[in-house]
Amino acid sequence: MLRLHPNRDEKITLAKVEHDIIPYFKEHGDFHEYRKALNLVGDYYYKYRAYKSAAEFYKEASLTLINNHDTFKEV
Repeated sequence: MLRLHPNRDEKITLAKVEHDIIPYFKEHGDFHEYRKALNLVGDYYYKYRAYKSAAEFYKEASLTLINNHDTFKEV
């Protein structure tokens, strides 16, 4: 599992999650993993006090939960 750890490659990892992993889960309808990835990025931004960016990811995660609650894949 890809996790964000404080290291020199953190921004590369964050970009990969934002631009590759999140769209992949959304495209394939895996809304559970999509939501987890959105929250992971939101947590990163919140940790570094980028509250506006964090709020955008948390909002998308919440909307996904509301709009797709019937289409979640079983884990």
